[in-house]
Amino acid sequence: MVRFAMRIAVAVVIVLFLAPEFRALFFSSFMVIAALVTGTLGLIRQERFNGPTLNHWDEALAFLALANLAGAFAGPEAVDSLDS
Repeated sequence: MVRFAMRIAVAVVIVLFLAPEFRALFFSSFMVIAALVTGTLGLIRQERFNGPTLNHWDEALAFLALANLAGAFAGPEAVDSLDS
């Protein structure tokens, strides 16, 4: 739980330095990257998906849920402005 909170805190601090219209988009991207890293750690440590305690897989699913939630708040104008 502490790992999860620390990664969220680092992502929030980084995102706060960005322009407001890009915050949701970049937070969503950071959460996807965190989910990939955490899932890779779960594979390396050979943790079970349905373990008796919280593990890297649960953390990766929480990061993906946050990425989807933050992505819902990313407006199309933020995505369009990245293309130009």
